[in-house]
Amino acid sequence: MISHAARVKRPKNILGRRWRRLIPLVAGAALLGVGKVALSGHFLINFTPSIPRGIYWISPGVRPQRGDLVTFPIPESVRELVYERQYVPRTIRLLAKPVIAIGGDHVCVRDHELVVNGHSAGKVLGVDRDGKPMPEYSGCGVLDPGDVFVSTQHDNSFDSRYFGPLELSVVRGTLSALLTF
Repeated sequence: MISHAARVKRPKNILGRRWRRLIPLVAGAALLGVGKVALSGHFLINFTPSIPRGIYWISPGVRPQRGDLVTFPIPESVRELVYERQYVPRTIRLLAKPVIAIGGDHVCVRDHELVVNGHSAGKVLGVDRDGKPMPEYSGCGVLDPGDVFVSTQHDNSFDSRYFGPLELSVVRGTLSALLTF
């Protein structure tokens, strides 16, 4: 028999069992919210061959440099052409390409060739894979500080060779490959 004096009173549980279970959930949700704000990016899945197919992380607000992969909306001036010729499905809104020239670089498209800072950077096709005439950016000059020129190593990629330089304001962000396949 236990004496009354031997009994140890436990302090009352301030938080009930249910509340104790919610604390980790609330803390996790708060951390996730803070992480999302801190990361402020999102994923892009690329299925086109102009850059390696895969899953990429978009980092907005990073000023792109030569060689960086960037994503941007299909330029309005060529959007209908891109969809009509089925270069990408109508569900695709963003393109992803490497930056080949930045503000201050000299870019020239002439005689079906792209030249950047005096070096050949690829062919400019007159017709697409179906024999349809391609639009062609024509001109030579120094890119404005707020512009980038995007182009791939693939001659049949639809990039700045056909629609011209992009203003940095339309670039959604730089891409980092998470998984390529």
